[in-house]
Amino acid sequence: MVLYLAAFFHNKPTDYPIIGPILAISLAAGLIIASPDLDTGLFVLLLSGFLLIVIGVPWRRLLAIGLAAWVLALSVSGLYLHRFEKVRDRFEGWSTYISGRVDELSPEVIRGPLYQITQAHKIIVNAGPFGQGVGSRMPNLPESHNDFILASIIWSGGWLAGFMVLLAWWLILARGLQIAANLEGAQSVLALGLTLYLVLQAALNIAAVIGTVPIGGSPLPMVSMGGNSMLMAGVAMGLLQALSREAFGRSESQQEARRERGRRRTGQWEVGHGKRGRGLVPPTRGGAW
Repeated sequence: MVLYLAAFFHNKPTDYPIIGPILAISLAAGLIIASPDLDTGLFVLLLSGFLLIVIGVPWRRLLAIGLAAWVLALSVSGLYLHRFEKVRDRFEGWSTYISGRVDELSPEVIRGPLYQITQAHKIIVNAGPFGQGVGSRMPNLPESHNDFILASIIWSGGWLAGFMVLLAWWLILARGLQIAANLEGAQSVLALGLTLYLVLQAALNIAAVIGTVPIGGSPLPMVSMGGNSMLMAGVAMGLLQALSREAFGRSESQQEARRERGRRRTGQWEVGHGKRGRGLVPPTRGGAW
């Protein structure tokens, strides 16, 4: 989706009709949600909407299109509501859990939708600042190698290891924004979109492990086990690396060109100043004009 938007708006004004991108985004997100995968579908809509705003599409147009799409989704939602019962249960259990009313939850809910969150919190609290060591026996945690791999890292390396993971993603975000700032046009949009694609996934995964958002199934890019996630994260990082060479190679060449122009102007000024000096200063006698 990021590649499509960057290619579509290449050499196109922001007031260009956007019915094509909107239909493509809506179709892709709709198919993902109907699969059913509500979290990934909402992620695609959020990322695409943010990129359209950054590109310069008027937010009023996006708001009107969003409202129309929402009305259309509501009109057909009755056909698919039964598919999202698990999503509703997870959200209700999560909202009750963060409000501190765990006693109101039934044992089935605690052992079901909230089991991963409660176990992850126990692991994080008991890990300590330096962890229990690599290979130490960890309490049972489903998907500890995938969605909840951050809890496994904290159990082995402690809170310090968790902080290093957060720092790494903060550096990736800062570097990606720096690359986008040094590029123009479609390349800048592409760099920003790839950065947000990686960082938003990481933020949702970390927030789900901590418990600040409901569990959505977003992996931790380049860390969680999974072929598709690892492949797409590697492609995104490779494209960012190529864009980085383009951005900073261009910056260095531009700086060198500016320095060369400055040296040329300085040399011309010195030559001209010397000639004018020899022509304007008359012979003197005894230091007088």
